[in-house]
Amino acid sequence: MNMHELRDLAGVITANVRGDDNLHQNLIILIWRDCRMRINFPSGAKMDAGPGRNLDTTIQMAIAGIHHSNEGPVPPKIMLHRVPPPLTTNEQILTWMETLPGVAIELRPAGSA
Repeated sequence: MNMHELRDLAGVITANVRGDDNLHQNLIILIWRDCRMRINFPSGAKMDAGPGRNLDTTIQMAIAGIHHSNEGPVPPKIMLHRVPPPLTTNEQILTWMETLPGVAIELRPAGSA
């Protein structure tokens, strides 16, 4: 994620999912204000998903996808963290993200791929 993307972040979804090794691992989904999503799989793979109609629909799509892909008998623990409205700067949002359990992000300079 670059600093430009951080500024437009709307929320983070974390889910404790069962990995290929049959152990529970964190899946992280980043959601932006324009309703785009980036799914960060426990394996390290990333996938970008197109926007939903609105932010609530995008969040519902992400959560439904987590439930649909869960193969175990125990539902995954899913937590939605919305960026608090008073946070508007990159520094404020980064500091907030650092408080989320199980979330680690790598920032690149703006304009980098």
